[in-house]
Amino acid sequence: MWMEAMKNGRVLMMNEKNREWKSSQPTISARPFGSAATQRHTHTPVRQFAMGEGGVIRAPHIISSVGIGSCVAVTIYDFKRKIGGLAHIMLPDSYDIRTLNPLTPNLKYKCADTAIAALLEELKGNGAIRQDMVAKMIGGAKMFSSYDDSESGVGTQNIRSIKQILKKERIPLIAEDVGGHHGRNIEFHLDSGKVIVRAMGKEDREI
Repeated sequence: MWMEAMKNGRVLMMNEKNREWKSSQPTISARPFGSAATQRHTHTPVRQFAMGEGGVIRAPHIISSVGIGSCVAVTIYDFKRKIGGLAHIMLPDSYDIRTLNPLTPNLKYKCADTAIAALLEELKGNGAIRQDMVAKMIGGAKMFSSYDDSESGVGTQNIRSIKQILKKERIPLIAEDVGGHHGRNIEFHLDSGKVIVRAMGKEDREI
């Protein structure tokens, strides 16, 4: 049986049988953003969000995020006003981590419930309209076959939690690239709303 925790911004899994901790975010190999596809946008400003980070930006920016394993990157986009936000979500819910460590700082973009709420609030503050928003999600991979192939794996939990929250908030989920056993890097283009997904050994995919 595995228990989740967070230390220094990384998700950890503990085997309760031998009390050993193991990181749930292994080193992920995927092509960096330096390919010909990215170089075509040399003059477009790029903002990168790491694991547990997020924010809202207007076109013509590109938002990038790399090393998406069992985490899930969620994008929410107002297609009329070309305002978008991304959150690189680590955990499905903030309740357990607050219970485990009530003093854990800055969970804003680390957990699905707090991250989506923060994105929606920030989008609204930047003039986005709820009825014009759509969402996409990327990640939720099963990175450790020893325990993450079950429905209790953190990647599967992240996917399920995000879908439930988006449904509750009435934000249409129009595209996804989730699951599998590989990490991903992404680019979110705010001029069009498209998301480019890159992974080692796979063709680039646009969603």
